[in-house]
Amino acid sequence: MAKSKTIACIDIGTTKIACFIAQVNEDEKLEIIGVGHRLAEGIRAGAITNLRLAENTIINAVHQAEKMAGINVDKVFLSISCGFPMTLSTQTTIPINLRVTSKDIKKVIALSHKQLTVDNRQILHTIPISYAIDGEGGIAEPLDMEGSQLTANIALITCSSVALKNIINCINHCQLEVVDYIISSHAAGLACLSDDERELGTTLIEIGGGVTGISVFKNGKNIFTDSIPIGGSHITSDIAKCLSTSFETAERIKALYGATDLPTAQAQQMIEMPVRQEASMFMNSDEVPISRSVLSSIIKPRAEEILEMVKSKLRQKNILQEMGGNIVLSGGGSQLEGIKDLCKQIIGKTTRLAKPVEITGMAESHINPAFSAVSGAVKYFTEIGNQYKDVDDYLYYNQPSMGFDIGNPKTAFGAVITWIRKNF
Repeated sequence: MAKSKTIACIDIGTTKIACFIAQVNEDEKLEIIGVGHRLAEGIRAGAITNLRLAENTIINAVHQAEKMAGINVDKVFLSISCGFPMTLSTQTTIPINLRVTSKDIKKVIALSHKQLTVDNRQILHTIPISYAIDGEGGIAEPLDMEGSQLTANIALITCSSVALKNIINCINHCQLEVVDYIISSHAAGLACLSDDERELGTTLIEIGGGVTGISVFKNGKNIFTDSIPIGGSHITSDIAKCLSTSFETAERIKALYGATDLPTAQAQQMIEMPVRQEASMFMNSDEVPISRSVLSSIIKPRAEEILEMVKSKLRQKNILQEMGGNIVLSGGGSQLEGIKDLCKQIIGKTTRLAKPVEITGMAESHINPAFSAVSGAVKYFTEIGNQYKDVDDYLYYNQPSMGFDIGNPKTAFGAVITWIRKNF
């Protein structure tokens, strides 16, 4: 009987670090056995800004999950939103010998990576959108089909290589090894969208703390990913500045009373808002009463800006016409009252709020949009995995060599050079 397998996934967010430890039991049943989460420090827009603070937050979140699971972990999978994630599309054609083989498919995908001409971008996901044989397109699986040329249309989801290296460096400082990573909006799509939604066409908008991620799914695949560097923490900051209160207080008030639109009766509801000490000296009070309509008037413009920027991204990339009829809102920012209707109004598509698929062992408090990305990461790395992670090695191992090619790890000399690059 097969042994159970345990993995740990960490979602690196601007406002929250979440760690899920999951176990695939002997009967292939997935179960969450440990959960830890902490308010993020030393992170902005999903990227490291203070190594020591970020390291401490990650260690505490992982330790909390380890304590609950009763085990220690030394390898982790990451869900990330750093480095302005975006899709770059490529089209690659190769000659084939009568019939398409698995080697041909690996070769055309590996060559697509070589077409990435944008500097300082790291490929995180390779997604074959469609294939064509001798110009006949729309092929989902070309294996064993006959022809003389194979063309692959491939979406490469990338992020800043510098931002990713800093994340990995921070994780390594925590005495943890990074096995692989997934873009958070892609992960959230896997956790929150049904098979039909991914097949027919649905856009997942993940409103995180410092980044709003966009992933468009169609024909079961992520055909487009992008992001904007604005999220829920910017709304919190607006509240803090406008009402002279602390960021922590503004976050709590936003969570309890925040909305983009309110019925008249609720709009007149009064809230006692604590103010900063320096402001209270002029007001002769530590608290100031404000109506929920005032709070809404601060929140709504920023929420509109986020959704307008998302719409603009989709229009610029000619994706609006590719989208299906639905939008799904995920991430902590999606819990803002009224944002679903605002999204439908601005983008013009039917909108619903995300709810990640429940995994055995998850507490009710974790089955909400704020934990969509880490839930999706668990499902991805236990059920799907990055099947093209090592595809670049194909070009190294399937070309002639004189034995001293320093870029080819297959040769003795190249293997030494590869080992030195990895370890020094």
